[in-house]
Amino acid sequence: MTIQHLVIKYVAATFGLVAGILLFFSLTITSSPFKPIVTVDGAHLCFDGKLLAAGYGGPLVLTSDPCPGWDQAKAAALVSSEHPNFIQWGLIFLVISFGLQLLDIWWSTPDR
Repeated sequence: MTIQHLVIKYVAATFGLVAGILLFFSLTITSSPFKPIVTVDGAHLCFDGKLLAAGYGGPLVLTSDPCPGWDQAKAAALVSSEHPNFIQWGLIFLVISFGLQLLDIWWSTPDR
């Protein structure tokens, strides 16, 4: 393995690591008061224990009845961007890392 291959491997790994860190710190995830619930009766969308909408294979019904299975259901995730620039740079670094890895694979093939 030549020094060029090692340099490309380390640069690609560094870009990948920085991309992961940037993407990790760019997004925040919290739970919402909405819960999507699927039962044998159909699909339900609930908000704070109240049934907002229910579908049974037909039209969507809007109601304020109690939500079936509210306690067992999991809340929907709210994903928001804390630092939008981190997302852009994280994705750019991820593409650069992937490109460098492909270049290293291409250089490493013996029948090139």
